[in-house]
Amino acid sequence: MKTILMFGLLSGFLFNIAAFAQEQQSFNFDKQAIYKMTYQPDSTDKGSIKEEYMELLFNDSISLFESVNKRIIDSLELQETLNENSDIMSNPYTIFHYQILKQNSVVTTFDVLENGFKGPNHFYYIEDKTAFQWEIKEDTVTINKLLCQKAELNFANRKWVAWFTTDIPISDGPYKFSGLPGLIIKINDSNNFWNFELTRLEIISKSITINFKKDKQPVLTTKKEFLANKKYFTENSLQIREMYGLRIMAGRAEMQRNSNEYFRKHSNWIELPF
Repeated sequence: MKTILMFGLLSGFLFNIAAFAQEQQSFNFDKQAIYKMTYQPDSTDKGSIKEEYMELLFNDSISLFESVNKRIIDSLELQETLNENSDIMSNPYTIFHYQILKQNSVVTTFDVLENGFKGPNHFYYIEDKTAFQWEIKEDTVTINKLLCQKAELNFANRKWVAWFTTDIPISDGPYKFSGLPGLIIKINDSNNFWNFELTRLEIISKSITINFKKDKQPVLTTKKEFLANKKYFTENSLQIREMYGLRIMAGRAEMQRNSNEYFRKHSNWIELPF
């Protein structure tokens, strides 16, 4: 009953705000910063540490942060939509399907409850950059020959330590982080569960199109509602998929155990819901 109530409300919510769906957008970027992201999805198991490369694409007025593999996947799907051929031989993989757009004083996050889910799945929410209240310290350190200064921030129920450099006067950084008087070279939370470090900065010329799938236009929500629904979805994924057409002929108990175990091992999100 709880599952039916939760997603009944969610479906009604989607219906009521469908007019606020975000449409296709295209952007041109002239700079690219590649960050190596190291993360520990299971807070109790240091052996679960994984790595993935992320990119910050930006110009003088706007930036987009996403997984490098996510961008490649989107490029393949866009070419398929346009009936164009691709020279990419194999499909990359990522569990990070969010895209973070930073423009002026606004941070817009596009994300899904779970990749591949056939029900209401694509959302976006907006945050104000003033939510990032940095405390700049006097500490300095040299990272990759760049003189960096320390800054601290409390965000999303974690304490973060950043090292930025005024040698690159770009007020941006990985994930949602921005607002310092220089590019963030390295940032991690106090438990070192999540760590981003700059590996490359290049001049590029790249056009990116987002929200190009007409049947998957993201719908406006709030950050609190999105994280609450995502948490509920991951805890009850099997039951919800059954509601949306999944048919299990045998082995349901084992599938439920596997689903529960997967959630337990992947519950250390970068932003803690509560």
